Amino acid sequence: MGQVTQEERVIELPDHRIYGKLYRPKEQERKLPLVIVSHGFNGIGDDFEQLAVFLAGHGIAAYCYDFCAGSVRTRSSGTTRQMTISLEVSNLLEVYEAVCTWEEIDPDHIYLFGESQGGLVTALIIEKLQDKIRGAILQYPALCIFDDWTKNYPDPELAPEAIELWEVTLSAQFVKDVHGRKVFDEIGTYKGPVLIMHGTDDPIVPIAYSEQAAETYPNAELVVFRHAGHGFGEEDQKRRNELVITFIKERGNE
Repeated sequence: MGQVTQEERVIELPDHRIYGKLYRPKEQERKLPLVIVSHGFNGIGDDFEQLAVFLAGHGIAAYCYDFCAGSVRTRSSGTTRQMTISLEVSNLLEVYEAVCTWEEIDPDHIYLFGESQGGLVTALIIEKLQDKIRGAILQYPALCIFDDWTKNYPDPELAPEAIELWEVTLSAQFVKDVHGRKVFDEIGTYKGPVLIMHGTDDPIVPIAYSEQAAETYPNAELVVFRHAGHGFGEEDQKRRNELVITFIKERGNE
């Protein structure tokens, strides 16, 4: 692996800011392919530093950012009471549009990586971007979110103004944003390559969602991680990294 450099890159927009870090090879002689990394619920971009360094060490840039309102630790705008899936979809589109203008980056070689809730957001945005990106990588994507919240709050108008989940305070708007939506009505038309990784023992997102997704996309592969839960340990992270780098390099000259 080559040497890696990282720097803060803040995307400033008229009424909000998106904080992130760009990881890239220290020695750069050409425009680089880039992976946009979207974290999960209550995560931040730094959660994927290990993956980003690995990618940059192999000649692939990575941009790890914080969703607005996406975490109690976010360095982007907003608080978790403002969190919605639609806001995160909007953020990811804004990130995509920004990175395409960066001089170090080849806009024709952009990949999206999303974990858990960030995986759902990624799955939703690739339907909009289609062939503008070269591939999508979904790590135990939380495709269950629409179903779960609709089940938990059958009448969204009765959702409380403050909802506590895993020490995070959400608002009724999170429920109203997803209520009644069917994920497989909104994903599956993306024709590019999709790599899905999911653990058999995931207690948060049943692997059946990823199995159905793999059958829904026209060009998808599901890699099963035996006995892995919702969160990969060190050995599974190493395997994940190798799968990601192979996925990208196989498409480097397309």
